[in-house]
Amino acid sequence: MLSESINRAMDRHKFRLVAFVYMPEHVHLLTYRAEGESEVSDLLKAIKRPFSYRVKQQLSESTAPLLDQLTVHQRPGVTTFRFWQEGPGYDRNLTHDSTVTAAIEYIHNNPIRRRLVTASVD
Repeated sequence: MLSESINRAMDRHKFRLVAFVYMPEHVHLLTYRAEGESEVSDLLKAIKRPFSYRVKQQLSESTAPLLDQLTVHQRPGVTTFRFWQEGPGYDRNLTHDSTVTAAIEYIHNNPIRRRLVTASVD
């Protein structure tokens, strides 16, 4: 479902995916804007909102206890489903080929450093 959300958002906002990895508690995406005026914040919103909506629907339908764990109390009487961590995430513009290459290597080696896998697939 996450891959589908990413693909739809990339197409809609005219971004291209260069490298990615799904980690147990976070995701790395390296993208570039192919055309248009969309901002990274627009892309992230287009990925996160539909995906978390689908997760909430599935948890509700199955009455999974995880739904309660992902429901946070913002203030008295106000609760919110929160799949994603708060905050905008970490993004930056890469302007040199060497920086892009280093970012790709970092992304692909992240699961190896965490000992989740023994090798990456490029």
